[in-house]
Amino acid sequence: MNRDLCRILCLMLLLQVLLSAMEISIVVSQPAAGDWVVTGEEVVEDREIVLNGDLIAENGGNLTLRNVRLVMNCGYDGEFNIEVREGSMYIYDSYVTAADMKHRFQFDVGGDSVFVMRNSELHGCGWKEDQGLCIKDENARAIIEGNTISDGRCGIVLNPASNVVIANNVIIGGDFGILGWGCSYNNITNNIIAGCTHGLLLGGGSSGNIIYLNNFTDNYIGAEDEGIDNSWDYNGRGNYWSGYYGWDEDGDGIGDTPYNINPNGVDHYPLGPTRSEITFDLSATSITEGESVTITGSIHPNPGSVEVILEYSSDEGITWNKLASIGTDADGSYSYSWSPDTGSYRIRAKWAGNWCYRAFSNPIPKTLTVTSIISPTIVVGIAATLVVAIIGGYLFMKSRKPAPPKPPPEVKVKPPLKPPAKPPAKKEVLLLEELEEMYRSGRITETAYRRLKKKYEAEANSSMQD
Repeated sequence: MNRDLCRILCLMLLLQVLLSAMEISIVVSQPAAGDWVVTGEEVVEDREIVLNGDLIAENGGNLTLRNVRLVMNCGYDGEFNIEVREGSMYIYDSYVTAADMKHRFQFDVGGDSVFVMRNSELHGCGWKEDQGLCIKDENARAIIEGNTISDGRCGIVLNPASNVVIANNVIIGGDFGILGWGCSYNNITNNIIAGCTHGLLLGGGSSGNIIYLNNFTDNYIGAEDEGIDNSWDYNGRGNYWSGYYGWDEDGDGIGDTPYNINPNGVDHYPLGPTRSEITFDLSATSITEGESVTITGSIHPNPGSVEVILEYSSDEGITWNKLASIGTDADGSYSYSWSPDTGSYRIRAKWAGNWCYRAFSNPIPKTLTVTSIISPTIVVGIAATLVVAIIGGYLFMKSRKPAPPKPPPEVKVKPPLKPPAKPPAKKEVLLLEELEEMYRSGRITETAYRRLKKKYEAEANSSMQD
């Protein structure tokens, strides 16, 4: 029993030593400075390598990189490069990049070599017009699948190349997404090629290539075909083109008119985009402040899980504000709850579309009114209180007799001074005195006395007024 245990422990120790020796040999084969030349079988995993030299896989060399970050530390364009010279190179789940995007490197696969790159990233590769990840021999066997390629002059170059599989990659920016010269029988499918000057160019001498189910988006020129007998669709399925303005009226996912690719190509079955529409509804059109309204809807035909934008306007549709960005469920439906402030709102829903369906925005928004938080009960209570107060005040005022108004203070007004009467003229006075004497002495009758007295007095008054 003890002997068996000792044997097991010895075997484990020996295995650990062997593994350590293999790891040491791999590290030694990756120089800190100078070229890294692979002539035998090497496997590197879970490492970061900053390379100050060329990486070369010679004839008979077989290099596998798995989960490796490889940095090409160029001081100027093309100082260091990667080259597969009739050897083999396999890159899985790795990241290959230039240390500085101002100083790029070149990646060439030539001769009777084997090259596979899957689920990896490649950045800063290619600084000349026709450089990038270049398959440069028709005898080279290459599979480039599931990668992201960016920041180079070209994404992938086939010059010349045959029977290369380029599938499920994302190629962004540059002069050319894919550039082919004299290439033939290559399979280019399910790639996204975006933001390039030319999405794909098949130059003279290119023939028999099959290009389908790719997404050409926002390229200055989607594609050009200067070759012959290249197929831009397969089994009734072509490619998606952001510059295609036809329709898919029957909703089968295929555009109703072909897409021409100058000068010699044509995509007979461009993918969509199908007309789409987005519906939406409000759980209520009028709510009280503090309550919520639920916005629901769906996209038809169902595009799966996509993003819906909800917008609202509080100025009768003059300006629109983003309310929310929500994802749809697998059946294309969505739901959102909102508690707005008091006011009147217009609400609409839209989505940006995708490679298969055109974008859509609701042409007729729906209106939501949000009233103040004061409830009808409170309003009735306030009104009743006011009525009671008014009636009570009226009865109280009616029960009180108003005090008589005080007379205004007496103001004594002095009568105006009468000017002193002018003394009667002397003549009239003497006549009256004489008449009085004549009446008392009986010399004239009473009738004559009164008549003459009246006359003399009138004459005297007249004299006084003068």
